[in-house]
Amino acid sequence: MPSQPVSAHRALASDKRMAMVRMLQQAGRPLGADEIAAEVGLHVNTVREHLDRLIESGLVTTEIERRRTRGRPRILYSSTGELEEPGDARARDQLIRALIAGYSTAGATPPDAGRACVPQPDAPAERCGRAWAAQLADQEPPSEHDAVVARAEEARQQLDELRRHLEALGFAPEADPDALKMHLHRCPFIDLVGQSSDVVCQVHLGLSRGVLEQHDGPIVAEWLERFVEPHHCVLHLGERAEDDDPAHP
Repeated sequence: MPSQPVSAHRALASDKRMAMVRMLQQAGRPLGADEIAAEVGLHVNTVREHLDRLIESGLVTTEIERRRTRGRPRILYSSTGELEEPGDARARDQLIRALIAGYSTAGATPPDAGRACVPQPDAPAERCGRAWAAQLADQEPPSEHDAVVARAEEARQQLDELRRHLEALGFAPEADPDALKMHLHRCPFIDLVGQSSDVVCQVHLGLSRGVLEQHDGPIVAEWLERFVEPHHCVLHLGERAEDDDPAHP
């Protein structure tokens, strides 16, 4: 069966790949695989494999290093997402703008910095805060890149929750987000399977579906492949289409 391109949120289901994308965003310049490897603590060949997945998903792009000295030019990597202003700096800027706008229109004097913040009905500062809340509500929705990262985080949380529940039952689960599989080792109900394998496995499939549904995200449980090896079953996962995702109306 031919391999399919890795979607962006599946590519980011790996903590290491998420760290690489963030590193490339924050660097502000293209980086070599050796630089990335030193930062994330992986062998450079392993880093290149992860970067290939990110390139395939459209989150990372490459260019050839321009050298003025002898030697083989390196392949440099960049994030395709725009680097946004850090949230705390952006929030501070918005607060300052709201205060300036609010006090200038209210004709009030800003409170002393050392004075305690106590509730004052309809105080100019409170009106500034309310105006800021309205401004936040009217802001543009997240960019496509941000939406992909958010969806990837939801997928990772779903897989973590599913793995945690299966561990609590006594399995030794192993997630494979690239292939959308959860390997189930050491079935704790093997003695019951011999008597009612269909029933027991259907219960586990229903449990997995229920856990994933309780946590907003794109991952769904599709079917359970039983006993690919002794004491080894495979839960096959899938991706809900974004239009069908209740977390993304």
